[in-house]
Amino acid sequence: MAESIYKLEIIEIIRKSFSKIIRNKTQVFFILLIPVALYIVLDIADRYIMLRLSAAGKDYFTLAQTIIFSTFKILLELLLIIIVAVNWHRHILLNIKVTSPFSIFKFSRREFNYVAWFLQLFGITILMFVIFVWPMTYLAETLIPDRDNSIIDATDLDIIIYIIPIYIMSRISLGLPAAAIDVRPELSSVFKLSKGNSWRLFLLVGVLPYFLSLITSLLEEMSEDLTTNVIYIICKSLLYVIVTIIEISLLSYCYKHLADIDDR
Repeated sequence: MAESIYKLEIIEIIRKSFSKIIRNKTQVFFILLIPVALYIVLDIADRYIMLRLSAAGKDYFTLAQTIIFSTFKILLELLLIIIVAVNWHRHILLNIKVTSPFSIFKFSRREFNYVAWFLQLFGITILMFVIFVWPMTYLAETLIPDRDNSIIDATDLDIIIYIIPIYIMSRISLGLPAAAIDVRPELSSVFKLSKGNSWRLFLLVGVLPYFLSLITSLLEEMSEDLTTNVIYIICKSLLYVIVTIIEISLLSYCYKHLADIDDR
């Protein structure tokens, strides 16, 4: 990947992303129907089991069983996200249409390459937390022990600490749409492609997930019993669906412009 000669137009990228979703509601429906249904069912079952255990005052699961169940849930949710992402990336970048909700479940070398890049992204994220976020958080708590009464608000301090990791991950994330269309990018080439557009990428694909976490935290506070838990899960799932499809669209159009992929 060579350095891009294009400068991302933030408003134009946002306009195209929303327009693509609105004009292709059938494709969005086909891609999201089964993954979202599975996600909601899995999350409701998980919370229902935990509530029953709490009400009974007993621990029916051994530690090993709990780890196995949690691992299965995380891996399945990750798989669903990857399936949605690959299909929507390919629709935007290559205009490949999904013919039915079941046609999204195709596994080839492409999906494995996407998973490999996703894991690389995850590994770099963990590394960033180990070498930067956690030490900076510890340093902030040491220097400002009473953060509630400090001139610097605790939330503002957290935002400052997370800016650099989010900035770096925004640039690296260009490898995901590339992998979805059978391009196998190197980490250095992805950084080179994003050169000159790094802060635009930060705004387009790095800021939205942060606000999502704030909203879901507010929803979490409302989930007190099974009824509100179900409502919370549905609201959270719909919120994740909306944000995820917008996020994938923004990332796809950023890559489309920077890699100079023709409209199809």
